[in-house]
This record gives sequence, C-alpha cells and structure tokens, in this order.
Amino acid sequence: MLKKIAVALFALMMLQGAVAAEKVAFEMNQVTIDVKDNGVEISWFCQEPNMEYVKKFYSKPRWNVFAGEALEVYFTPYSGKAAGRIAFPNYRMLVNPSGRFITAFLTPNWSSAGVFPKVEKLEKAGWHAKWFINYAALESSFYNDSKGKSLYPNNQWRFDFKYRRSAGGKNQVLSAKPFILNIPKELLVPYRQCVLSGVKAVPGNGGKVALAATLSNSFKTAFTGKAQWLLYSDGKAEVCKEMPVSLAGSGKMDCSAEITLPERAVKFAVALQVIDASGKVVRISRKLAVKNPYVE
Repeated sequence: MLKKIAVALFALMMLQGAVAAEKVAFEMNQVTIDVKDNGVEISWFCQEPNMEYVKKFYSKPRWNVFAGEALEVYFTPYSGKAAGRIAFPNYRMLVNPSGRFITAFLTPNWSSAGVFPKVEKLEKAGWHAKWFINYAALESSFYNDSKGKSLYPNNQWRFDFKYRRSAGGKNQVLSAKPFILNIPKELLVPYRQCVLSGVKAVPGNGGKVALAATLSNSFKTAFTGKAQWLLYSDGKAEVCKEMPVSLAGSGKMDCSAEITLPERAVKFAVALQVIDASGKVVRISRKLAVKNPYVE
C-alpha cells in the first residue's frame, strides 16, 4: 500500500514539476515560457537600448499599440509542428510599455482571447511584461476547420515572438525563430472534456439579465462538477448563480439562468465557469459586457 502511495506521489510531482522553463532569446529580447499545471506563463524582458526615451514617451497611456514599441505574440495550441506557419485558428497579443494591449482569438471572425498581459516594470536596462495563458480559457470546439472537424488544444503549441520598436529613430521588427512548446498531455486532458457554446447575456427590464449557454461533454466518460455564472462589477467577480453538473458521456446540459443586477454605478460583465469534482476550473467563457441600466 505504501509503495502504491509513493508511486502516485512521485507521478504527481513529475506531472507538476517535470517541465523545465523554456528560454527563447533573440536580438534585445529574452522570453521565458513556464508550463504550469493550470496554464502557461510567459515572462518577457526587452533590453531596449533607448530606455530613457521609452520611459518618458510611455509615462502616459499610449493607446495605439501598433505604433512605437510593442511586444507581440502569435501562438496556436491547435496545429503544433504540423503547421509550417501560424494558421487559423490562433491567438494574437500585443502590449506596449504603457500597459495598453490587445488580445484576439483569430478565426475568420475576431473575438477576445481572454488572455491578458501585464507590464511589470520599466527599468534602466529595459522593460518587462508577463502573460498568463489559462488552459480553461482556451477556445475549445469553438472553431471548425475546413473539413468540419472540431479543434481542441493539443500538447504542441507554436509561438512566434516579435518586438516592434521605433525608439532607435526608425521602425523595426525584431523576430525570433518559431518556437514549439511541448506540454505533457496529462496536463491538458481535464481541459478538453467540457465545451461551452451559445454563451449569451440578454438584458431585460428592471435590471434583469437572461443568461444562456450549453455545456457539452466531449468525452465518452461521465463528468460531474458544477457550473457557476460570474458577475463582474468593475472587474471584481462574484458567483451569482450556481448549478450542479452531471453529464453522461457525450451528454449536454442547458445552463440558462436569470439574474438581477445590483444597483451600482459600475461596469458589469458576466462569464460562465465549469468546475470539476476535484475543484479545478476546467472551462471559463469569455466575459460578456452587460449594459448597466442604472446609469446613462
């Protein structure tokens, strides 16, 4: 019995800590990619030689991230080594030194990726930004390829990193060679089972909002857990509706609900998350903005 427990603990340690952080270096830039049990963290340090100009110019918000300095990432968790280039569907993320950014999930139609960067600091030697890519937030079965086959995150992700700059007096784009990240398959299995579709938030009268979504089980094995509708008030989340989930293999469930917005002068948004029996968040939808009926 003790031997079995020791083997199980060793396997868990290997699963959570066996993946060493990867390094990608190119002119002026060092990128560290760290595989964690719930997502991938990107830590990027840019050794900009003209930081005096950058710190002064970006001391106030610069909203056009396509002009001037920006760190840019394209990545796809769907095609891996099979793709000779970054192909649909993929994600694109840019951030500039003032912290302004865009994120997009690129299909023939654009939508938000739900993956957000943060500029950590501007230093004398350069500037530093971080991204966290949550496995649960990746689009799953949202996009179908030309053959109608649903695409799910696989264990080989392709990244393209670019640094756009103009601090040197001319526009430049510095690029790294394409990088393939290998993620242990066991990490991704829990995040491939649940699929959300038709997520909607329709405002009604008196601050009421009709919420709708369909939760599907993409595996032949059963899934149990719970689904939670989250209400964001100025970015802070609270659970506003919760329902148990018990799905047979390949089963579906209606996650419709109705809520009444509290009378607050804030910006509202909603999202739906799915939690498995172990307490792990395995799927979370994109945030949907909801008009505040109490303010003009």
